[in-house]
Amino acid sequence: MSWLVVLLVPGKETIIMVSKNSLTSDVISQAESYDGIRAGIIRLNDVLQGDFEPTAALHGFAPCDTCDVFCQKACPVKAFPAGKYSRPNCRQQMDDDWNDPVPEGEIGETGKRNRVVRFCRACEFSCPVGA
Repeated sequence: MSWLVVLLVPGKETIIMVSKNSLTSDVISQAESYDGIRAGIIRLNDVLQGDFEPTAALHGFAPCDTCDVFCQKACPVKAFPAGKYSRPNCRQQMDDDWNDPVPEGEIGETGKRNRVVRFCRACEFSCPVGA
């Protein structure tokens, strides 16, 4: 099951498709700071339901070839030494995130927010094309 999500930014309305499990506070945070403008989110799950076919690959689309390496600059653990991805560096950050959940989940039986793992994803969110 996928959701279609509309990011409402004045003059830059965008429809994105995310899987049901990936509409997290990270997506919401990204939308809220999109181009420095607070954006609204409309989840169209109640209007459109079902499995949507992915689009075909874009031949010749290589946005990283001319990019200003936003992902490398955004990474807090420098997981791109010499321009190549270092899984051990990134994995250490993910392990740290896993061991330090934050109170952002639903209200639990105790009346407090459940703790959730909020992974870094700085590289992903800094990419202007989502590559």
